[in-house]
Amino acid sequence: HRRGYRLVHTGAPMRETLAAAVLLKAGWNGSTPLVDAMSGSGTVAIEAARLARNIAPGLDRRFLFESWPCAFADTFRHVKTKAAEAALNRSPVPIVAVERDPGAIATARENARKARVDPDIRWHTGDFFDFTPVDRDLTPGLIVVDPPYGKRLASEGKTFYQRLGVVLRERFRGWRAAVFTPERLWLSQLGCRPLRTWSVPHGGLAIEVALFRIG
Repeated sequence: HRRGYRLVHTGAPMRETLAAAVLLKAGWNGSTPLVDAMSGSGTVAIEAARLARNIAPGLDRRFLFESWPCAFADTFRHVKTKAAEAALNRSPVPIVAVERDPGAIATARENARKARVDPDIRWHTGDFFDFTPVDRDLTPGLIVVDPPYGKRLASEGKTFYQRLGVVLRERFRGWRAAVFTPERLWLSQLGCRPLRTWSVPHGGLAIEVALFRIG
């Protein structure tokens, strides 16, 4: 499940496999813009860039089985070569990571450089609640919102999701949104009916992810 690129992280980072699974579950295939709101260490944006460029998972790392006598080394090298040839040089769509903590942005960019996708991601340092996609020339796509879980969210969760709902309805009309929450009841504060919801383990918690079509 390890991609081999994440060197450092902030807080309780999202696993690379979880980020990729959420993107695919939300129906995102790299053909529309992607916004990673509150991006933290940038895992969603990085996985989106790799998906958009058709970079095979694990392409940049070595596996223990490669040292086995029965590993068919020539065959595996051929498979990796063909996978590398299938990758695109650049992402065909905009991918934006929004994070208000400059230190987290620096961490995310270090990880993105290791993953060879830093040029594919637009890094925006600022509060997501001040972010407007039309100001960035973004057409509707997918926005992923994975807020930082902690004491503040626990005490202000209802208000947070109310504010988030206003931003999504006013600025992201026509977009799809994948929203994480540790408390399913808070989803009702968004003012939108989810297309579907599913449960995932994340940071030692049971988290709900809801997919919405805005507007």
